[in-house]
Amino acid sequence: MKSRSRSKLLCNQMLQNLSYVNYNNAKLKRFSSLFTHISIEFRFFSCSLTDPSLKPHKDLSSFNFNGIAHSVISKYSHFLDKKEPKRYYFLNDASFKIPLLDISDVIPHVTRRFLRVLRLKPEDVLEMLQGFQFECERVAVKSTKVESLWKIFMCASEQYKGFRHFPKSCELMASILVRHGMLREIQLLLLAMERQGISMDSKVFVSLIEGYVGVGDLERAVLVYDQMRERDLVPSLFCYRALVDLLVRMKRTQLAFRVSLDLVELGVSVCEGENASFENVVRLLCRDGMIQEARNFVRKLMALGFEPSSLVLNEIALEYCEQDFEDSLRFFAEVKCSPNVHTGNKIVFRSCTRFGVERANLFRLKLEHLGFMPDEVTFGILICWCCRERKLSGAFNYLSELLSRGLKPDIWCYHALISALFKEDLWKHAQDVLDEMVDMGTTPVLSTFKILLAGYCRARRFDEVKMVIREMVNCGLIESSALEDPLSKAFMIVELKTLSVRLKRDNDVELSKTEFFDNLGNGLYLDTDLDEYDKRVTGILEDSMVPDFDFLIREECSNGNFEVAYSLTSEMARWGQEPSLLCHLSIIKGALQHSF
Repeated sequence: MKSRSRSKLLCNQMLQNLSYVNYNNAKLKRFSSLFTHISIEFRFFSCSLTDPSLKPHKDLSSFNFNGIAHSVISKYSHFLDKKEPKRYYFLNDASFKIPLLDISDVIPHVTRRFLRVLRLKPEDVLEMLQGFQFECERVAVKSTKVESLWKIFMCASEQYKGFRHFPKSCELMASILVRHGMLREIQLLLLAMERQGISMDSKVFVSLIEGYVGVGDLERAVLVYDQMRERDLVPSLFCYRALVDLLVRMKRTQLAFRVSLDLVELGVSVCEGENASFENVVRLLCRDGMIQEARNFVRKLMALGFEPSSLVLNEIALEYCEQDFEDSLRFFAEVKCSPNVHTGNKIVFRSCTRFGVERANLFRLKLEHLGFMPDEVTFGILICWCCRERKLSGAFNYLSELLSRGLKPDIWCYHALISALFKEDLWKHAQDVLDEMVDMGTTPVLSTFKILLAGYCRARRFDEVKMVIREMVNCGLIESSALEDPLSKAFMIVELKTLSVRLKRDNDVELSKTEFFDNLGNGLYLDTDLDEYDKRVTGILEDSMVPDFDFLIREECSNGNFEVAYSLTSEMARWGQEPSLLCHLSIIKGALQHSF
């Protein structure tokens, strides 16, 4: 018992003062084997905590320690029971190790060193990104390598709680992602930076917007733009232009207007390159009926030195025509600009349609005061509408003014005048207008002779009808044999053949049916439905007073005369008329057939 107490005391002293205990050789020999056994067991047990493969086959509790060994183990068991804190070896994680090996050929001098560390520090990530960025600028790097770098970047932030990337690291990562067009990853990076309170340079947002614009992802582009503006960041002019152009192409009027207005309200000087983008926005506003917004927008642009093209101004003016012609005139006065001839003619034509020829002429005079230069079409519109409104004297007054300005009437003016003369039973003067037309160098066409035939048929001047048929044969417009009745040919041209029109002599003395007389004084009458007869010939005259280019184009396309139809489209534009959907379809169909 005494020996056991002494051993216990010595053991306590040894454990507390191992560095300076000096026992004699005899005592050391007595206890050396015991301490060797204890130390081996202790090391073995400690290693088993960190390496499961080194766990003992037997539990220590199965050993029967007696004497000093039992005393030491029982007193200092808390050293044996205490487990070492679990350590996370980051580089053993495959989610990091595989991408690290993947980029080792890009920056081998950097990755080689990181293979021997347990954890990455923020400065390590920064060094890796700087090296990768340098290589990207020097040689082409595959996108798969960037994906691996992105995985390392994300895994590093998940090593342990409290890890934060340096702002410079985020900027470099964003720059590399932008270079390789990895838009989704850039978006995730921005979100992560926002959670950490790191502000990002506007270049990243700009690159992200341009990337989404490039792939046509309008919704995400606008979303990033809004995020950028919330941070009081200003996109570049190129970014603005790219986004606006996409919005215009997608017909997103409100968004295009909002983004453009943001740029204008910044007070940035408008460069010549941005003119087209702004003008497209103005056109979009006009076509959506937002005429007041378009006018205010142009006013703000002009304050920044923007000079709107005549096309834009004319677009606004034409939309004003749909609402208020006086506003249209005030707009031109405000911008100190006059409409071009096409716009002026369209204003005159629409004014005639809505208000009549007299008021349309007043608008014409006001436009001239603003600098508008009318052409032969301008007066032709007024002449034609005078003929339709049965104001023949006014038509000849406009013709006189047209000639006094050194302009040449077009064929549509002559058609309207000839039709109006027949309609007013002044058929004797129709030939005079035709002769004037030929003297002015305008060659009669098939529609010209059709008007003459309809007019003479309406006036029951069948001798003149025969003369017109002979003239058409001489011009090569129709073919007719000597045996063919000229009147039958005329009735066919003016679409009266279905009525079975017959010209008969009135031989009944008691019950006269005479309607008119021929040159020999014979009483004649028409054996047909007279109401339908007069309706058809009068319809031809009325339709010829104001040319309906939409109908004419569709008719030429249906007859296979595609070249004539195409030439009429330019005439339609000059006369201020708009093609219908059917007209567009006819032109497209004709173009496809003509190409084959």
